[in-house]
Amino acid sequence: MAARTPGDQGAHRGRPGLPACPAGYPDCLALHQRPHGRRTRETVYVITSLTSAQASPQRLALLGRGRWGIENKIHHVRDVTFGEGASRTRTGHGPQNMATLRNQAIGALRSTGHANIAAARRAMSHDTFNAPLNLLNIPA
Repeated sequence: MAARTPGDQGAHRGRPGLPACPAGYPDCLALHQRPHGRRTRETVYVITSLTSAQASPQRLALLGRGRWGIENKIHHVRDVTFGEGASRTRTGHGPQNMATLRNQAIGALRSTGHANIAAARRAMSHDTFNAPLNLLNIPA
């Protein structure tokens, strides 16, 4: 594996100078990420059913990055743009129903070409009656 530079993500099996896997997990891997321009490091321990031949450091790094794609596309947007963490809906089926509605709104905005959900919500707020209907192709 080539030498890593800041911003790279890599995996190792007990390389000197890097944190080792927890005791009792000799076959686990530790993934490290050092964001560009920062002096921080995140270590994620991975236990997998892949064989050593299937679990190359590059493949495991790709799988680790793919996990964050889901977080950034859905959960972060729901929490920041829709304020899901501040929601006072906490009982019964309310939280799950609201999450479903937020996911549907995000999906509708993305399917019409909006990459920035916050900007799309701001644009739609200028015409609160017609804009959502137009987005869903429902005549007013």
